[in-house]
Amino acid sequence: MRVAVVHGGFSSEAVYSTENAECVHEALLKKGYDSYMQDYDENIVENLKKRKPDAVFLCVQGMHHGDGTLQGILDLLKIPYTGSRMEYAAVINDKVFCQSIFDMEGFPVAKHFSFRLDEYESPDGPAILEKRMEEHNMRYPIVSKSPSQGACIGIHYIRSAEQYDRISQSFLGDEQILIEDFVEGIGFTAPLVQDGKKWLALPLIYGRKIDISNGTKTGFDISHKQDLVHFSPETTKRIQDTAIRAAKVIGARGYCRVDFMMDPKEDKETLLEINAVPGLRKGSLFPVAAEAAGIAFEDLIEMILLNCLDQKEDTHAQ
Repeated sequence: MRVAVVHGGFSSEAVYSTENAECVHEALLKKGYDSYMQDYDENIVENLKKRKPDAVFLCVQGMHHGDGTLQGILDLLKIPYTGSRMEYAAVINDKVFCQSIFDMEGFPVAKHFSFRLDEYESPDGPAILEKRMEEHNMRYPIVSKSPSQGACIGIHYIRSAEQYDRISQSFLGDEQILIEDFVEGIGFTAPLVQDGKKWLALPLIYGRKIDISNGTKTGFDISHKQDLVHFSPETTKRIQDTAIRAAKVIGARGYCRVDFMMDPKEDKETLLEINAVPGLRKGSLFPVAAEAAGIAFEDLIEMILLNCLDQKEDTHAQ
């Protein structure tokens, strides 16, 4: 089977994309697949038509990449691809829309609202923000999030009204961004992979909190084996069940990662976001969790690939 591992592109995550793709490509070669690296550039359609892969392993993220754009191209070319289908990838990649859906479905999300670029640029922008915060019973600190970026890009910690201008750094080609209440606690993630039609919850793993002592940003970073989460069996199952339900509600397919914060004093988790194209570098969160579950890296990559071969499968089935 010939597999094109598509990577790179024009987003701010291009470097991470290529690093992931190199690991995926190596794993597929070890499994005996005819794998090759394919740049995501203006010639992507012609190159795919020329080499005629049987499947595409997607390693691209962000606006105009993993947000349904490339998935739509592959649908037109009738080439199976890993991860979520076009329409669901578009929803997952929009943090504003995605968080609204999770809120409506009763998931434990942080207080939040959308904030438009024209509102931010208005002379009354600070007053508009303060009014919105009051309406949603929010106080500083808050977090501004770009809806279309991953890898902590466009996420900024706003300590007080004096740091209003930091919000501008979350408008990265988006007309509106997400403003969230800052949730304190333990950051961790729940990796999920489909084994056939069934969602398999991998062990929970800590996401290292990026230093916010200077008010820059918050998010998750690469973790290691010793950072597996050890909540009680009851808490772990509740969180994993929530993650699986979130994946089904939002239409994820193949594999994904659901990020949470936990208040250990109240044993209460907050769903932060879902990542439809988690990092797959060796040693990153998803592969480490898989290894802890007894799934070797090469087997994980093959599992993700094989899940994409029947594009007509019901994403919500279990």
